Amino acid sequence: MITVKTAMTFDRARESRPNRTSEVKEEDQTLLEYLDATIESGMFKSFNGQMFEMKIPVTFASPEVVAALKSRYESGGWIVGVFLVREDILKDTGKIIACQMVFSAGGTLPTQESIEKPQEKRPRVVPDKPRVVLVSDVPGWAFDQNMKDLAWYLRDKFQFSFFYTENWFKGERPDWDEFDVIYEAYHRNPQMGIPMERALGALRSEWWHPEKPSPPGEAEITRVNEYRGFQVACERNFNEFKPRCPGVVYLTNPVNTQRFEQTPLRDKIIASWNGNAKHKSPDGRYIKHFYDISLPACIKAKIDLIAAEYGTKEGPLRRRSFEEMPAFYQQANVALCASEYESASNSVMEAMASGLALIATDVGNHRELRDTQLRYFGDSGILLVERSVPDFVNALRELTPKRAAEMGAINRAEIKERWSWDAWASKYENFLRMGL
Repeated sequence: MITVKTAMTFDRARESRPNRTSEVKEEDQTLLEYLDATIESGMFKSFNGQMFEMKIPVTFASPEVVAALKSRYESGGWIVGVFLVREDILKDTGKIIACQMVFSAGGTLPTQESIEKPQEKRPRVVPDKPRVVLVSDVPGWAFDQNMKDLAWYLRDKFQFSFFYTENWFKGERPDWDEFDVIYEAYHRNPQMGIPMERALGALRSEWWHPEKPSPPGEAEITRVNEYRGFQVACERNFNEFKPRCPGVVYLTNPVNTQRFEQTPLRDKIIASWNGNAKHKSPDGRYIKHFYDISLPACIKAKIDLIAAEYGTKEGPLRRRSFEEMPAFYQQANVALCASEYESASNSVMEAMASGLALIATDVGNHRELRDTQLRYFGDSGILLVERSVPDFVNALRELTPKRAAEMGAINRAEIKERWSWDAWASKYENFLRMGL
């Protein structure tokens, strides 16, 4: 429960409160907490400093649960009104379909008559080419590249702008009213005052909370349902959210195959790796396992390795720009991924588009990619292995240049046919239009 003081200061820390299990019957306790979390989340998004409103269908919550919510928020300093919402405006004959809870930080509440009075809604005017702002985390990395490709492929359908959460922390504040759709490419962005009636969100990681890998809970379900549409990038996430989140859409991270060419045939195995090797989970675990698995496996197998590490500015491991990546992949014939989790890894799928074989752990969409290849080609360019040095060493030692070329050809064909922007652009157009 969020208090008036907390809401007015937008302090996200919850106020301490006594155990409230006695507010409602035990079987209603979970619903009470779910509605409490929904109200709190909504307040952080759209509380205007005076009032916040939420409509609850009568088929969803009993009068006892609504009364418990009212009491809970009144104890937090709110003035709370509960009003009837009828199927039509005839006060005495309309069927009651919901109750509307109004939370006021002070002053007067609306009346039942004003709640029942039909409100004139002004139609939203959308231009022929809607204005879309694409919100990524930082310039020049995976999300940004994906958004730039999206803007290029749909440049005739929308007017695109770009914003970065990195700049939000630097004090930049965009005018969200300038845009018809706001598309956040990352699910753990700071609260930036984005109007949710025009917002699209995304989960581009295998886990909502990587520090605690688990299926989505009530808070995650509530958050997803605040958006007009919400993207997940691998099939497993879609299956987790879809039963309770009608706006969830499965959209992979497509590859712009026009940027990549088939790597040449080589007379030996040369491995490649790129990513953020220093990426840690909040509990301190390294996620990508470059220094403790991929690199030592290549050394032990006596395999040459080229790498591009996000945080390295100089030397052979330096980070490469977008423009340098196609040539980077051309130096190798097998890509490595020992990650603890992915979703639809840009680096993996770009390497596949370049005709590299793939040795990877069974995370994200790797199995989905492999199984699709087996279905269409009867063979696969992906070898799934356990996350250990010996398993990567064995896979590298068994791989021949000829077999790497065969696997790479399958990978390139698979990406071009089913995982490219040419295959997914129309689906992204439909997704963006969900925000209108």
